[in-house]
Amino acid sequence: MNTSPALVAESKESMEMFRDAMSAGEMVPFYQPLWDLKHQRWEGVESLVRWNHPTAGLLIPDQFIPFAEKTGLIIELGESVLRSSCQQMRRWQHQGLPHGKVAVNISPVQIHEADFIDRVVCALLDADLPADSLELEITETLAMNDTHAFIQRLQQLRDMGVSISIDDFGTGCSSLTRLQCCPVTRLKVDGSFVHLMVTEQRNFNIVKSIIMLAHSLDLSVVAEGVETEKQQQLLKELGCDVLQGYWLGVPNTAKQVETLWRH
Repeated sequence: MNTSPALVAESKESMEMFRDAMSAGEMVPFYQPLWDLKHQRWEGVESLVRWNHPTAGLLIPDQFIPFAEKTGLIIELGESVLRSSCQQMRRWQHQGLPHGKVAVNISPVQIHEADFIDRVVCALLDADLPADSLELEITETLAMNDTHAFIQRLQQLRDMGVSISIDDFGTGCSSLTRLQCCPVTRLKVDGSFVHLMVTEQRNFNIVKSIIMLAHSLDLSVVAEGVETEKQQQLLKELGCDVLQGYWLGVPNTAKQVETLWRH
């Protein structure tokens, strides 16, 4: 997926345009519901930012997140998304809507910032959100980083009560030793495997293996990209814990997610 045509390389003009977009409120939080298969109820949401571009329309993360990471603007954007997500989840809790957790994607650029833990703490405190209502999603490649400082940072978050999940699991190169040492609570099966698990035995076996691996390590499993009833049925038979995908709910505004939950 290409970035927005407006973002040309890493020019000063492009960076200013991006900053202006953030200041103007064009970065809109969207939320995709997660379905708890075991208890048959909504478990929470994943927070997904969209850029409501004045001329290009609604842009998905793949069209601007790479630019934000290369320029360092992901730090400001990421903190904004984290804060708004925590505040929204607290509003839902006050309304008595499904509590669960709000999952927020964290860029490697963010987590390597010296004050990252402080930023998370401030976001929770300002929203008055319990730490166990927040889940941070990191990439598989980042999770396999075995530096002592990185593991310590993740452990600090876990000690606070924040959950850690590995996103798009199965697309990188995981070491079982490092996975065992990494203080994560959940694996998210990449949607590319889920998409073909009905027709391709190899993909079915991969999904099955990831679920078995996760459960053997006392981790829960989310299957991403669930788009059909057949996929849902197979995942239920395999013992998957949580589902996420268009079959259950598309990424939407907070108000639209509320309507889904209420009905």
